[in-house]
Amino acid sequence: MLILSLALIVMIAFSVLAIQLILWQSADISVSIVSESDNGKNEVTISVLNTAGSTLLFYENAEVAGKIEYLSDSGWVEYCDVSYTAYNTGAFSSEYGGTFAELQPGENWKVSVPEDKIAGMTNGTYRIKMTYITEKNYNAYLNEAFNKNNAENSKIPNVKPETTPNSNTNGLKPIVNSEISETEEVSMEERFLAEGLSEIYVETFEYFAPEDFVGEFSIDERDIENSDYSATKARIIVD
Repeated sequence: MLILSLALIVMIAFSVLAIQLILWQSADISVSIVSESDNGKNEVTISVLNTAGSTLLFYENAEVAGKIEYLSDSGWVEYCDVSYTAYNTGAFSSEYGGTFAELQPGENWKVSVPEDKIAGMTNGTYRIKMTYITEKNYNAYLNEAFNKNNAENSKIPNVKPETTPNSNTNGLKPIVNSEISETEEVSMEERFLAEGLSEIYVETFEYFAPEDFVGEFSIDERDIENSDYSATKARIIVD
């Protein structure tokens, strides 16, 4: 019985490792976050590497953007937005600009948190949330929306134009445009474009604010022969 129990435990352990390996291998991006302090000034740099083998589109528009959040006593609280394209020309997309930032397979971004936002950060736990979609899934979403649009248009019945004595030329009455706009193609249940096919990546990091400069002065008085003054030496110690 003991041997069977041990065998079962070993099998479960191997299964867990296998699942973790599969999840790791299927990861689309690899992210590392570095917080550096130089002369009392901190910098938070986020490195994003595309490991998916296909183009990734990161939402960067009014509806969705990268987010920095901090952990409060009541849970995660949004702190600021992060732009993938700010100081990062490689993230600009000629095809999807204004909606997505584009990360090619094997490409690596350096994303920086705005300096004014870093200045307001305090010691604590933070995380970055990045919402993205593969280019393949986005194109599939557009094709589905296009096909749905065509199907809806094909169901519109033919309506004979009405004629009235005071009508315009040919007695035609304008008919309301039946075309479905792009915004109407977005499901009412979705908060943003292609939300159902998007992915959210979360990476947590610890932030330590630079310590304040502490001025500690030690004064040594020395008697100098044939002089009526003392030399004073000040030493500043910076923690």
